[in-house]
Amino acid sequence: MAATAGGGPLAAAMKTLHAGDQRKATEIMLEAVREAKQRHGATSPELAASLFQLAQFCVAIGQYKQAAEAAGKAAQVHVPGDEGRKQRLTYLRSQSELLQRAGDLEGAERVLRTALAERRALYGPDHVGYARGLEPLAEVVWKRGQTQEAAALIEEAVAILGRAGDAHDASALVLRAFLLRSLDSPQPAFGDLDGMPAERIDELVDQALHRAKRTEPVLAQAVLNELRDTIALNLDVNDPRLLRILAALADAARRAGDKEGWREALEASRTLAEARGLGEQALQSEQALALALDESGLTEEAEQAYRAARARAEKLGKPALLASVLRQYGLFLAGHDCRAEAEPILREAAAAARAARDPETIGRALVALGVFEQHGGHPD
Repeated sequence: MAATAGGGPLAAAMKTLHAGDQRKATEIMLEAVREAKQRHGATSPELAASLFQLAQFCVAIGQYKQAAEAAGKAAQVHVPGDEGRKQRLTYLRSQSELLQRAGDLEGAERVLRTALAERRALYGPDHVGYARGLEPLAEVVWKRGQTQEAAALIEEAVAILGRAGDAHDASALVLRAFLLRSLDSPQPAFGDLDGMPAERIDELVDQALHRAKRTEPVLAQAVLNELRDTIALNLDVNDPRLLRILAALADAARRAGDKEGWREALEASRTLAEARGLGEQALQSEQALALALDESGLTEEAEQAYRAARARAEKLGKPALLASVLRQYGLFLAGHDCRAEAEPILREAAAAARAARDPETIGRALVALGVFEQHGGHPD
């Protein structure tokens, strides 16, 4: 839940907070809650909104437990009518998110189960509104180690969304994919993409890459590999989305210590970039591949990759790119006690950087050369 200034008391409190007076800012928000209750009553939407703004303020000052309490109090304001019930669900969702940020997963699950029961009563068990409550509950249940139950919850959500005409909901599909792979299920993680609009496929990839960054890397690898295969099979082996997937896959493999997987993803990325005529991206993949080969102890292959990267950079004709490649190549050689070969390459890097006329590029090249000279030909 983001803390947005908006207008009224929250804006005034944030301005005071930025001026350095947290105590006064807090009092502004507490006074706003007291005034809302006095002027509008204990069951008014104004009181609930004021409490929710207090929660936003608490987020701004890093007090997530207090923010969750304020959001919970907002949810406890029983505003009459269906709109009041819907607003309460919004407050409960925010409370659960804040409880998670405060480290209270048990409390977050309890709030989400309460909200789910109320969603069922308000919308019915086959409504999208009910499905929207299943997904966050599945997330928290998974975090608490109950993977089977989480998978059942998200399957129910996906089924409801499908019957309601929203079978391509990216967030739910990606969570299901990660849960299926977490369980080593034989069921395809993503299934057939036929009929899925291009923008929904983009959303699916975005969601998968975002979740992969914050997921255990071996699991992330499994899901990303299947997403890669699914897109290549259903769409095109040269689909541009694969470049982003391969980059994420390389990162996950690196984090997992899977050097072979790391190299394979980078090689595939280089090949795909070449096929699409993306010279700079192919160069980036080549440089990353050289690093991966070096870290894998494949020194000869790494040097070949650096030479190939140099040739690519020269062909592209951009001095800044050439300077970057030469700098990395020179440092690689110096790191392997090849002083005689490293020095001229680092000097070439400095010359290319000057030709680029970019201060940052020049600075990096000169620092690399200076460190090399200062340490007798060793970069460290």
